[in-house]
Amino acid sequence: MLPLAQSTVGENQMNKVKKVIWIVVMLAMVILACNAPGNSVLSEADTQATSVAETVAAQMSAQPPTATTAGEATATFTIEPSHTAPATATNVPTSTQPATATTIPCNKASFVSDINYPDGSEVTINKAFVKTWRLQNSGSCTWTSGYRLIFSHGDRMNAPDEVVLTSGTVAPGETVDISINLTAPGTAGTYKGYFKLKSSEGQVFGIGASGTNPFYVEIKAVLDIFILPPLVITPLFILQPEANVTYDIQRNCSGKYCLKFRVHNTGTIDIQSYSITVKDISANITTTNSGNMFGAANGCISIAKDPIPPGGVGYVTSGKFDFQLIGSTVTAKIKLCGLDDQGGFCTEKTLTFIE
Repeated sequence: MLPLAQSTVGENQMNKVKKVIWIVVMLAMVILACNAPGNSVLSEADTQATSVAETVAAQMSAQPPTATTAGEATATFTIEPSHTAPATATNVPTSTQPATATTIPCNKASFVSDINYPDGSEVTINKAFVKTWRLQNSGSCTWTSGYRLIFSHGDRMNAPDEVVLTSGTVAPGETVDISINLTAPGTAGTYKGYFKLKSSEGQVFGIGASGTNPFYVEIKAVLDIFILPPLVITPLFILQPEANVTYDIQRNCSGKYCLKFRVHNTGTIDIQSYSITVKDISANITTTNSGNMFGAANGCISIAKDPIPPGGVGYVTSGKFDFQLIGSTVTAKIKLCGLDDQGGFCTEKTLTFIE
């Protein structure tokens, strides 16, 4: 659509042209009327006038007029192209060959894992062992009790020619653990034995992409090694005497004075000897005495027991004092031993008291 200003200018120009054509035509008709002698033959001038009028009319009808008046914009009539949607490319489908189905063989296996004795396991020479593999039925036929595990080649290790693969059935896609009894060779070294499977119809097959590869067991036979148990050091249990010692009495022995103590054996071994040190702290006088007999000592008779057994009671006496210790502060150290003459393990008791 043209803008409003351009449309108005075009209409004015067209009106002016129509007026000019009309004037030209009228003049031509007047001239014809004046010159016509009553016949229909036109003069040369009339013919030219008529041709001019027709030419002007034809040109004005064929293209839009343009403004020639000074100061006016020249109107240009442009026929805009109609909108045409771009062509859409069409993909021509190519010919595709149908996929070819892969045929799964009837008998084929896949190795899953070593249940025990992985490659390089050490086995003592001449030792019997059971090797177990886990395999998958990757064929299209079910394995039955008619299928066998067979020795193929390599180091036999006392393997039988064949053993039953399974006592039940193994459907395609299922796994099964297969075992065989073997014995490590008598010489140290590395050994490898290969095995395959055999169907009930006698077809031998194995693992791998082709279903024909063997699976194997690989061990390292080693010498018998004696492993010593770890040395356990048990600490020596020390047996030593144990006793309760109490002050018993002060005694006069031939004009001298000594102190008597009661010994109760509360341990588990005999008490066979003793030594005793008594100090009068007040007078700063010390006496000592020792012996193997828990009886007479320093002229003072006590209950004689030699030795004091576990649970028994005996008495020990101190050395002699020239005076009574009444009112004195006294310290007594009594050493009790498990062997004669203060041998073996001993225990010591200390008592402090006022006599």
